[in-house]
Amino acid sequence: MSKHPFFFSLILLSLVACGKDGPKKFTPGLDQLALQDDREGLYRAYMKSLNGHETKGTVTVRMEQDEFVVREAIASAPENMMHFQYITSGKCPSMENDENQDGFVDMQEALKVLGKILIPLDSDLNSQLEGSDYGPIANPAGAIVYNRRGSVSKMLSDLYAVDPSGDDHLGKLSAEEKLILQGKSVIILGAKKELPETVSMFAGLDPKASLPIACGEFKRADSEMEDLQNLDL
Repeated sequence: MSKHPFFFSLILLSLVACGKDGPKKFTPGLDQLALQDDREGLYRAYMKSLNGHETKGTVTVRMEQDEFVVREAIASAPENMMHFQYITSGKCPSMENDENQDGFVDMQEALKVLGKILIPLDSDLNSQLEGSDYGPIANPAGAIVYNRRGSVSKMLSDLYAVDPSGDDHLGKLSAEEKLILQGKSVIILGAKKELPETVSMFAGLDPKASLPIACGEFKRADSEMEDLQNLDL
């Protein structure tokens, strides 16, 4: 009995689509870079204070081709101390996230709305782990100025890699996700005030060093000139 001609047509179309070498191999990072057409642009987060601090300022990210450039200007942070900071996948916390009602939203509580920590703003933007022991230090006036440059392709290779530890505070992107900053957040940690024992530690940091003091959500921006306007550093 002869087979239907449509059956042979499907086989022929499959062979043509795959080519003689078979389906194209997916390369994390490089292939994903080609799929990020709508990722490029300038994004700014206006920082809002948390946990009784007066910390304010802006964090601006410019993504253009293979460049990922972070420019940060912060005022009224606790002075003369290191401040760890992260870009996360979700929204900023509020006092409504103070689950144990101790008057503070610690980082463990905040992560329930912040989502996954994707990009530590440390000394190496291309890797979640390399450079993670670094955070900018606020000067005696409480100002933080942070400027770093990374490679989008290297960053994506790291973000799409297999997570070596599924139980830490860092998260990876799934194969379907793009590195789109719109709607993602940046959070700054590090306080000096006395805290109750109910405030949790985070990532090996003591409760003071890991207490959120400011958070902002990224939106598209038109110009980098706004960063230092009306900000007394």
